[in-house]
Amino acid sequence: MRKLIAWTLLVCTLLLCGCAKEKISEEPTTEAATTDAPTTPTTEQASQEPTAEKANFGALPENYTPEQALEHQCLVLVWGEDATQPPEVLGREHWESFLTACENGQTDARLRVIYFQGEVYYYSDLTRYDGYYSMYTYNAFHNYEAAIGAYRYMKRIEGIEPNTNNHVCYYILTDLEELTSEDVLSAARICDIETEKGVPYEPVDFTQYLYLD
Repeated sequence: MRKLIAWTLLVCTLLLCGCAKEKISEEPTTEAATTDAPTTPTTEQASQEPTAEKANFGALPENYTPEQALEHQCLVLVWGEDATQPPEVLGREHWESFLTACENGQTDARLRVIYFQGEVYYYSDLTRYDGYYSMYTYNAFHNYEAAIGAYRYMKRIEGIEPNTNNHVCYYILTDLEELTSEDVLSAARICDIETEKGVPYEPVDFTQYLYLD
């Protein structure tokens, strides 16, 4: 009698296991459900296939050179021994590509700017993300960092500067859609009392060197 009960329990257990396997096999697997999803490269693949974007927004390596920066699709400014003279501008096409991307409404546009001054080099990252512009500057050699943003607009300012009577051209970041070149050139700072921002725009400093010709 005991043997009969034991065999009965064993048979029931096997039947239950078989039903469970059949039920599981009827459900779609995770692999099948995610066949069309983009795959994420492994750490080994990522290290073997570096992208310009990763190079642009990673930490700067030691002994970095203007040639390397150009390979990484950066805008490069190189000062000579006389730091009072304007820098040589290299990779201007990367700045133009950034402007085009912004004009076309790209939601994630990026540009890294590398400044070389003798043995010192540092960078600024200008980004347009989700409709807002920001810029971050980091100089490890002088232990300096600064961030501006986020601003809705990036505007080109061009005209005669009243104080110097020189023709100037550069870009600013602002939240004021109606802000004009005349507004900016007529005063170094304009108070925006209504929104209590104090300063309604910030210059994109490196752009002052891009239109000197």
